Amino acid sequence: FAEEQLEILTLLANMAAVKITNARLLEAEQGRARLAQELTTATRIQQGLLPVSPPPVPGYALDGFLETCYEVGGDLYDFRVRADGKVVFLVGDVSGKGMGAALLMSSFLSSARVLYETCTDLAEFARRLNDVMFRSSDESRFVTAFIGCLDPATGQVEYVNGGHNAPLLVSGGAIREIEATGVPFGILEDAPYVSGRFEMPPGALLAVFSDGIPEAQHGDAFFEDARLQSLLQDPAAPSDVAALRERIVGDVLAFVGDSPRSDDITLLLVRRENATA
Repeated sequence: FAEEQLEILTLLANMAAVKITNARLLEAEQGRARLAQELTTATRIQQGLLPVSPPPVPGYALDGFLETCYEVGGDLYDFRVRADGKVVFLVGDVSGKGMGAALLMSSFLSSARVLYETCTDLAEFARRLNDVMFRSSDESRFVTAFIGCLDPATGQVEYVNGGHNAPLLVSGGAIREIEATGVPFGILEDAPYVSGRFEMPPGALLAVFSDGIPEAQHGDAFFEDARLQSLLQDPAAPSDVAALRERIVGDVLAFVGDSPRSDDITLLLVRRENATA
């Protein structure tokens, strides 16, 4: 080729390279837009699965809050008043992050809702829920969850804690941790679950939360359980559960500051009113 021909070929090659690059950029942008739309849809569906508001229970105040770390998350909470008047509530945390955790969260919550009315024995409820999770997830996925069943007439709470953070019961200035009674759901095929019991006397407060609160991180420091316990035991803490939740979540977010969030935050509060209320 002559020098003039080579110059023309180089010019044409450069033009073709620009066109190819632009086409690839357009394809990548369309892919990002499609993914963003799918995530928006998934976020809307997942938020729609959660309770719109806690049910009214005479003599009690309930509140639930969930804020995901990313567009979709693996945390969940739920309330249900059964036909016999007892209140079932749960908080769960799926291992991992992203879409896989969100899908398992949806499966766990849907399975639990099927069992609310058909399985009143809480230990059997947990065993059947574990069986569903074991069959529908791989060995790297599991769900920690606290399931409680409150009898409003007596204040008695039957519960199963499947490897979840120990909820905190505050009563008379004292605080008690509700320890695990079984392993996380989905780990063992025939995992044994037993239920425990405790009483919520008038004025008592129960806080059930995911590890996104005590493990909230700023630099190398963690929020930790002790800080949460201090907020719950504070004599100046709001008696209104919604206001108390706002204070706790606000403290967590203020502690994290400009550090990147690494986990979902979920908090469920149940307060029994004083006898004079």
